[in-house]
Amino acid sequence: MDDKRFILDSTMLQPFDIIMEKGDNPRLSAAYNHRNGTPYTHAKLYIGMGSYIDASGTGVKSQQVERTLYSSIDDAIVLRYNEELNKKKKAIINSFVRS
Repeated sequence: MDDKRFILDSTMLQPFDIIMEKGDNPRLSAAYNHRNGTPYTHAKLYIGMGSYIDASGTGVKSQQVERTLYSSIDDAIVLRYNEELNKKKKAIINSFVRS
């Protein structure tokens, strides 16, 4: 059994990066892949200083990137907006994610 675990390198992340994750359930990930063309079922917003915001059925929480372990290096990808976000766009994104 392979006991390797992977974490994202927070030094490579920038605020407002989106962390896309595969779900814990391979069947759900496969269904998402079939329907949406992607196996990633969950998104988190990196807010800086090693933290991300995560919303789930239990509410919105903030956690440290280094506390999230992945079984495979392919279990998560990072998306980055390709243009500069101004204060207004950042405020809109921040408000939406926290709601």
